[in-house]
Amino acid sequence: MGLLSGLLDRFLGLPEATTPDIEITHDLSIPMPDGVVLLADRYRPRGAGPLPVVLVRTPYGKHKFDVKGTARVLARRGMQVVVQNVRGTFGSGGRFAAFHQEREDGLATAAWLRGQAWCDGRLATAGASYLGYTQWAVGPYLDPPLEAMCLGVTASEFTTTFYPGGVLSLHNMLTWSALIGTQEEARLGGLLPDPRQARRLRRAMAHVPIETSDLAAIGKAVPFLREVAAHAEPGDGFWSDTENSAVVAKMTTPVSMVTGWWDLFLPAQLRDFVALQGSAVDWGKSTGAMEEGGGDAPTRATEEDGAGVATRAAEGSGASAAVEGGGATSQAAEEGSASTPAGVAGEGGGSVVARAANEGSASVVARAADEGSANVAARAAGGSGVIEAGGAIEVVGAGGGWVGQGALRGLGARRARIVIGPWGHDLGAIRAVLVDQVSWLSAQLLGDTAQLHRSPVRLYLQRANRWLDFDAWPPPQSAPTPLYLLPQRRLGWDAPGGAGSPDTFTYDPARPTRSVGGPLLDMRESKQRDNRDIEARPDVLVYTGAPLPRHLDLVGPVSATVHVRTDTGHADLFVRLCDVDASGVSRNVTDGILRLPPGSEGVVRAEIELHPTGYRFMRGHRLRVQVAGGAFPRFARNHGTGEPVGQAVRTRPTRFEIFLDGSSLTLPVLGAP
Repeated sequence: MGLLSGLLDRFLGLPEATTPDIEITHDLSIPMPDGVVLLADRYRPRGAGPLPVVLVRTPYGKHKFDVKGTARVLARRGMQVVVQNVRGTFGSGGRFAAFHQEREDGLATAAWLRGQAWCDGRLATAGASYLGYTQWAVGPYLDPPLEAMCLGVTASEFTTTFYPGGVLSLHNMLTWSALIGTQEEARLGGLLPDPRQARRLRRAMAHVPIETSDLAAIGKAVPFLREVAAHAEPGDGFWSDTENSAVVAKMTTPVSMVTGWWDLFLPAQLRDFVALQGSAVDWGKSTGAMEEGGGDAPTRATEEDGAGVATRAAEGSGASAAVEGGGATSQAAEEGSASTPAGVAGEGGGSVVARAANEGSASVVARAADEGSANVAARAAGGSGVIEAGGAIEVVGAGGGWVGQGALRGLGARRARIVIGPWGHDLGAIRAVLVDQVSWLSAQLLGDTAQLHRSPVRLYLQRANRWLDFDAWPPPQSAPTPLYLLPQRRLGWDAPGGAGSPDTFTYDPARPTRSVGGPLLDMRESKQRDNRDIEARPDVLVYTGAPLPRHLDLVGPVSATVHVRTDTGHADLFVRLCDVDASGVSRNVTDGILRLPPGSEGVVRAEIELHPTGYRFMRGHRLRVQVAGGAFPRFARNHGTGEPVGQAVRTRPTRFEIFLDGSSLTLPVLGAP
């Protein structure tokens, strides 16, 4: 096992272990207030006295390689880790009630750990996805608070991921339901793929009613699937007791986050980060829809005339410096080696000189002397600035002296940071999460602060193959910029001159508009895909821009405003932004969906939240926007009948009219003039 641990360390690029001799205690019995016993394993340096505990709570089994590997990596660096099977899974007592049980059980587990002689009273948490949710279920409520939280590809609430834009995320919900419904009986613990089961799952995506699609997928009922299908209607409060977003801003625990541009939890996780950084920037648009009347063309809405009205921030918050040459402190990296955003100082040679744009600015204006350079030197022009050299970041005060590491970096008392990579909900993200956990927990529990010297926001700019550092999210260097839908299926930066006639299409849920790629749990189908077959369908409107005269970098939230009328009053609206290369291949970049107000008869202004992105459209490429009535099987079909989502069987086609006057996307253009 020592050899395997060493190989894992080298694969992750971690420094040599400080305490390679560890001991493992299996099947600790941890009692819950109702008498149920949950099982856990403990990993710690052999012979150590009382230590802090890093708690990892999982529904997937403490025997799985990923959590065992995490526990060993941390224990070999002087930490004590307890990995617990949550209620109703792999020998832990009780019934598994996904999400609803984690707060009470988590708090009881924390109290038990603090009462053990081998725990010094300090607790931290770690884990990704559902394991991240179990952290949010306890972190804001513990007193004394946690020492640290390591949150990978997760969020404080999952409801908006179950129903993005109010539409059931069918592909992801059924995929996860099949996983948890079969994991304890799968061959070799589910480590090997099962092609037969995968085919059965794909066929089950088309099963109706959705509430029994678990039977079609795995041959038995899965309580979570039944719940997520039964409570998909607007205003249903079934999941409210599982949501922790209201208390995120009050939490003072140091938090480190890892996510990816193609992760399904990205929008919710970024909302958590904005709350933690204490600067909720009013950027872009709210999501929703408003009925605008029954005329042939929509009436342009005035400011704040209803809950669905979009608001735009004229100015960003945070760092005040303008950015030259693409935006921020950058580190060159090949996309194929972007599994971790570790500093690559020294590679590529040269240097980048950055000057503070003005006195008092905590940001940097970077002018690249050599694009391959990774070493950054900052010269404070009589003001404050940031110096990054050899991978370390320091802060220069207004008088030229050194100040505290967190003072101007937005960390403050909360000390929150985030990494956004080119990952989905996949192995690349898990690798980055583990590296981040070692860094953050070493700092917060062991006093090794070397890895704290970095920006609060580090993100990967896709297609540009580089990492960028910012002081806040959304980056204040990105400007919300409208891109308009134009006649003749064109796109442009200038608004159309007149209303004109609407573009039309018909969506038939019996032959639903398909989708490819995007933020899916199934790694074989996720991320960017060729969209040309989708765009050739008659039920998809396609708007294409002119070839770009220069690179276009987008970093931040993306939204769409579409003025639409339907003949059934029961419809969804799907909008996707694509990148069309010189050969004509159209690849998805970001998208979003919205359920229109049920029963609406007039023109509706639909405000749609698309996934945030960090992406470079290359010179000569074209932007393309798809508008459709669905994206199946990623999202459940709108049957056009008004029946509850989980029970709908009958279908009714819906005719859409898209009014171009005022219909646009709002793009976060980095370094816009």
